[in-house]
Amino acid sequence: MNGAGIGIIIGLVLILVLTILWYVRAGNEADQRAATARAAGAGQQPLGRTDPDHNLAQRAREFGVVLDLAADTVSVAGQARGRFTGSVMRIETEGQLTSRITVTRLVTLGVFALGARKKIDNRELYLTVEGDGFQLVRKIAPTLGDQARRFVAAYNTRSGALAKQPAAGARDLAGELERLAKLHSDGGLSDREFVVAKARLLAQPEGRRP
Repeated sequence: MNGAGIGIIIGLVLILVLTILWYVRAGNEADQRAATARAAGAGQQPLGRTDPDHNLAQRAREFGVVLDLAADTVSVAGQARGRFTGSVMRIETEGQLTSRITVTRLVTLGVFALGARKKIDNRELYLTVEGDGFQLVRKIAPTLGDQARRFVAAYNTRSGALAKQPAAGARDLAGELERLAKLHSDGGLSDREFVVAKARLLAQPEGRRP
C-alpha cells in the first residue's frame, strides 16, 4: 500500500474517532440537562397548585383585585394602589357599605350611585379593601358570595389584618360636609347629587359613622 492510501485510511479513522467523541459529549450534556431538570422538578411543583402566594394572587384576579405580593401592593382597576400588608378586606352588602364608608369617599371611588339611591339593595355585594391611607371598593356578583368569603378569609390571613384591625372611631361630620361642598364647587357633583349626598350623610345615625 502506498503512502497516499495509508493517509486516506488514517484520515477516515480520525473522522470516525472525532464523530464518536462528539456523540459521547452530546450525550453527556443531555444527561446533565435531564438530571438538572429532574432535580429542580423534585423540589418545585407547578405554582398554581403549591405556591400559596401565587394561588392567592390568581384567586384575587377572579374578583377584579390585583395583588403584587413582591411589591406588597393591592389595587382595583381605576382606583389607587395601597399597601397589602396590614390591609383589611371585607365582603359587604350595599347597606353595610354605605353606613360604614363615608359618602364623600364613595363619590371619589366612583360608586356615588350607592349613596344617591333612596332604597338600599342588600342583595348586592361589594369587596372592600382598607389600609393605611386608602380604601378600595369592587362590586361583585351575588352568586360569588361564598367564593368571595373564602377568598376574604385567605386574604386577611396573609395580610396579617386579623391581628391589626384598628378600633372604629367617630366620623368627622363637619369634615365630611366640607369635603362634599368642595367636590360640588369643583364640579365633581351636580346640584342634585350634592343635595342627595348631603341629606344621606346627615341622616346617618352618629353610631353608624365610623
